[in-house]
Amino acid sequence: MTAPATTPPPAEDRNWLNAGNWHWVTKDVLPFARTYLTEQLTSIRVSHSGIDISITSVPSVDGDCSLNVRKGKLITIYDLAVTVAWTATGDVTGTVKIPEVAHDTDDDDYVFDITVNDDKRAKDAVRAAVRAALPPALIKAFKTLLKVLPATPPPTAVKSASPAPAKPVAKPAPAPAKPAASTSGEYRTTVEFMASARDLHACFTDPGRVAHWTQGQGMTGNKPGAPFTLFGGQVTGTWTAVEESKLALKWKLASWTAESTVEMTLTQGASGTKLALVHTGFPADQRGAVQSHWTMVFNRIKMAFGFGAFL
Repeated sequence: MTAPATTPPPAEDRNWLNAGNWHWVTKDVLPFARTYLTEQLTSIRVSHSGIDISITSVPSVDGDCSLNVRKGKLITIYDLAVTVAWTATGDVTGTVKIPEVAHDTDDDDYVFDITVNDDKRAKDAVRAAVRAALPPALIKAFKTLLKVLPATPPPTAVKSASPAPAKPVAKPAPAPAKPAASTSGEYRTTVEFMASARDLHACFTDPGRVAHWTQGQGMTGNKPGAPFTLFGGQVTGTWTAVEESKLALKWKLASWTAESTVEMTLTQGASGTKLALVHTGFPADQRGAVQSHWTMVFNRIKMAFGFGAFL
């Protein structure tokens, strides 16, 4: 990260809004946290004593979640209350309420209030299995939030639709939010970076730079056919074009069944580079998730290399 400025930015730099992260900035990122946790938690599948358990939905993620930046230092603060719904072998269902999921919560401090619907003594074995197997998986997912929260996700991110209840399978995989959803989704945006086109290009194609802004959770290549992975497999893809001013790839979220298409055009200007993004062919109901992920990518790059103000 570039060193923080020692004086406030001059008037001519006002178009960059808080260049160098001089002023204290706080952004509410609860919508992003809600979307992210819904995607993560509904992919949980665990087993205990022959009983298979799956998270089917996330009815609520409430509380506070914010990102604060001051002179280049990022401070993440959140205190959430989360409720998940589960199903287990034998069509047994229930919920787990976690009253406090915070940025500083230790593993031993989590509280899990487990409820079994139509509770009967015959279901005690299921309750025991849920209590033994589900909390560790939930804690593991909660910990990833602190690592993947972007510098400033958009407060307009929407909650993903909860997937249909999953049944245990031999090779479990996250179910898409809506299996029959149209793939007519389209997202376009133009973002300006205080960087040369060459440096910005390298942020997507140079393995070292990708590893830096993803905190070691990304890999990439610099030629067509090379794989592209972000955030430990949350996003996967394959490069289809790697040119000086144009990048294109097939792009897929882990919960999707099919790839979408991404094109990025880099235009060098006098004070920086404009990146025009066109993302098409994704499930129409996933536009909010797509916008959140791209804002995460762009803001992480800006934060890691000092390439301008956050979105």
